[in-house]
Amino acid sequence: MITYNYAFFKDLFDIGWVGIKKPFFNCAQKVFQLYYEPKGLWKQHPTDPKKKFGHVDENGEWHWSNRANTNSKFCMFMYYECIGVDPKFFIDFGNPKYHNENSKRIWYYISENFEDYFEPYGKKYKKVRRIFEKSWAEGVISSIALEIALRSIYRDILKIDYSFENGDSDDMEGIDMSVFKNDGGKKTIQIKSGSFIEIYDEFIVQGAPNDLKYTTDWYAYVNVDLHLTRFIIFKNTKNLKKEDGSTRIHIPKEDVIKYGELDMKLPQLLKAIMEKCGKLDISFTITKIGDESYIEQDNESNTITINIVDSMDKEFPIELKKFLEELK
Repeated sequence: MITYNYAFFKDLFDIGWVGIKKPFFNCAQKVFQLYYEPKGLWKQHPTDPKKKFGHVDENGEWHWSNRANTNSKFCMFMYYECIGVDPKFFIDFGNPKYHNENSKRIWYYISENFEDYFEPYGKKYKKVRRIFEKSWAEGVISSIALEIALRSIYRDILKIDYSFENGDSDDMEGIDMSVFKNDGGKKTIQIKSGSFIEIYDEFIVQGAPNDLKYTTDWYAYVNVDLHLTRFIIFKNTKNLKKEDGSTRIHIPKEDVIKYGELDMKLPQLLKAIMEKCGKLDISFTITKIGDESYIEQDNESNTITINIVDSMDKEFPIELKKFLEELK
């Protein structure tokens, strides 16, 4: 039985559509369509310019399960599910020559056990859902941290938009955040997680092979630690350099808008709570609804929902810290 760490699966997907990502996506779409179309739950996304189809819920809303088609953590989970059944389930997994065949094998296995993984009554449903909850929550936490950084830099921001929900059409185009200024100006941003260092006349970001493929105005890399948050924001220009196959991005200093590290209580506490929920096997969700921030714990469904309406609220982190200390 061959085992791999998460970095192995992340690298396979970070290569982009030329690697395993494309066949994995295509197989996923076929299986989801086969299961959901007869139920009337396979629809075209209402605002996606690429006319993408996917699974919708009973209310016609884009379902969280659509993230399964390109999620490296889900692929890793299913890899171990499959070799747990048969250690020889795959043909030289990771070898590009067999990406198509191995993707088919994973999704055939899922199709034969679909309800176990994607129906609420399924034996593995909670585990699958929490993979995507954690992935999405990490992205939301990075966005909250970036909003705090941007508002500390610019005093003329009218509003900042980013999605707390799966399936946002802007997200499909690489737009994780839109910043609107009082003068009518707008900037779009792609947000990534990653570390960076300053060397002579440039910064080097440790990213992924398929980074820089979007046409957003800016890129931002955010690293939320439990005690400190580091960020770098830079322009999307032709000056950005990356060697073939490398994950390192070279950014000339003149293209860097702002970088730094801040003690951001809100995103750091959210990350701590998310990690605590993972250890306690509690479902964790961040929302943005209404006009009041709150923490809701439902012991019956074993879920915690944190609703945040203002990332600059100085009082809410005090509530989060108290809740974290009491969380058992």
